[in-house]
This record gives sequence, C-alpha cells and structure tokens, in this order.
Amino acid sequence: MDTRSEYLRRPPNLLEFGLATLELREEIAMAHRLLSNTEIGEDCWNWRGSKNEHGYGKLSWRFYQSKGNMATHRVSFILFVGPIPKGKIIDHLCNNPACLRPDHLRLVTQSENVLRSYRAKIHC
Repeated sequence: MDTRSEYLRRPPNLLEFGLATLELREEIAMAHRLLSNTEIGEDCWNWRGSKNEHGYGKLSWRFYQSKGNMATHRVSFILFVGPIPKGKIIDHLCNNPACLRPDHLRLVTQSENVLRSYRAKIHC
C-alpha cells in the first residue's frame, strides 16, 4: 500500500448521506487530519506537525468521545492496523520517530524495543 487513498477507502455514500456511525465519522476525520499533516515519501511517511524533544509527532485528538494527546505513530497504528493491546508498544522498523507509515510500525513489548534499540546502536 503506497498511497494515502488506499488507507482511506470507505463507501462514499455513508458519509454523503450522513449514514455513517459516529465512530466511523470520527475515524475518517482523524485519518484525514493525520494524513493531511504527513509528507508521503518514497519510504517513510513523515509527520510535519509538532513533535516532542525526541522527534516523535504529537497530536491532540478527539476519538470515540474521548480526547487527549497521543503520539502520531500510535494514532496511525490504531487507525490503519488495529488496537494496541495492553503491555505492547509501537516500534518503528525504520528507526525514524516521525514516520507514520503503517507497514513501518509493529507491536512489541518494551523489553523487545529496548533490545532492538540497543542492537541498532552497536551496529551503527
């Protein structure tokens, strides 16, 4: 999947006639907001909005009647892949903290992430 549109395919008549559920409309609005602030490159999809001191994108959100702040790579994973189970975190396979591309993100435990990060540092 190389383009944003492949991730946003939804039956258009649902939104056009107001028949989509609230949750679906919120998901589509969040996906649009996320991707409209993302630079789609040949490899990574880089967040262009605000970032924290470690280079991870951050986004204020309202989703399923909740609101708060969340790292953009976590929002991308939830929207395009699925929920993040308790005890798991998102690892960037590309080692780019600004990347949102779903196939660059994977679920790991904190200890797996630390080990992979350590291995990456000794191989650089």
